[in-house]
Amino acid sequence: METKTKTSAKSKVDKAPTAKAETPKMKLLNTAKIEEAQVIEPKGHKPNLEETSKIISSLHDKIKHVTRLGFYIERLEEFEIEQKDEDLLKQDHYYQGCVLTIKDDKRREFELKNPVLIGKVIEFLGGLLQNRRSEIEAEIILP
Repeated sequence: METKTKTSAKSKVDKAPTAKAETPKMKLLNTAKIEEAQVIEPKGHKPNLEETSKIISSLHDKIKHVTRLGFYIERLEEFEIEQKDEDLLKQDHYYQGCVLTIKDDKRREFELKNPVLIGKVIEFLGGLLQNRRSEIEAEIILP
């Protein structure tokens, strides 16, 4: 009789872990069914040909803009400016060959020959271009 009780104890022990092991499986199956149902449920509006064309055109324009900004950033990074003096307020800055020229709509010009200031302008402009490029890249997603 002792052997019968031992086997029955073993069978109880064997059944207990399998019952616990089945519970997580059942939970996974239930959550998978729920997720599958959630994926199937939202049947969104399918864009027609005209809407699809507008989406593609918009994405194309954004990609062209990102490419153009990348070109500008590369051009700015190519500039080599020798800076012998870091003090912006000194009067003894000498012309080193760097010129920054800004023209307005009325063809008025502003020239800057200070290499330290030109370097700061390039650094600032590069940062602005990089930020704008990142913003546009974040907008490029397929619907």
